[in-house]
Amino acid sequence: MDSQNIIIVDTPKPLQAHVLWLSSKAPFATGHKVLVTDIDSGKSMTTRSMKLHNDYNVCIYNRKREFVDSFAVTYAHFFNNENMLIKR
Repeated sequence: MDSQNIIIVDTPKPLQAHVLWLSSKAPFATGHKVLVTDIDSGKSMTTRSMKLHNDYNVCIYNRKREFVDSFAVTYAHFFNNENMLIKR
């Protein structure tokens, strides 16, 4: 895996900023929003509601609510006691 496709989450839960940095279009100006959807249930949620060992679809919109980017991520816990977001 490329190191640019993995982010170590240094907070108890992922932040919107963690997900924004995984985008191939990063860095972003302020005002961009992230829409996270659980792949299994289709339920929309905030990044702070993401659970470990689940897969999510991510869509990014600018402040004018125009689509910018989308990708899938896995939020997982690894052997070195770090939580990571992995872009797929």
